Amino acid sequence: MSLFWLQGDVLSGTMAAFVAWSLKANEGKDASASNVPPLMLAAYGSCMTVRLASKRAFEKHGRAMGATDVMAELGRTIDEELPLHATKS
Repeated sequence: MSLFWLQGDVLSGTMAAFVAWSLKANEGKDASASNVPPLMLAAYGSCMTVRLASKRAFEKHGRAMGATDVMAELGRTIDEELPLHATKS
């Protein structure tokens, strides 16, 4: 199985989470008030997050990286790149 198939699985799961967050954040708000639709922001944000997590995984594991390595980088990537949504420790 190709690495790209595995990254697609990670991307689809991440996108589902970003869509859910976007819909929750925009509950009761006028969708036409924003220049960019919330679902477009969710799609863009999830793509950029998975891309950065993949880059970090590749830096650690090289060509031997797998989807689990990308997933292991997602939490740190979200916490560092989206600090408003970082969990408090």
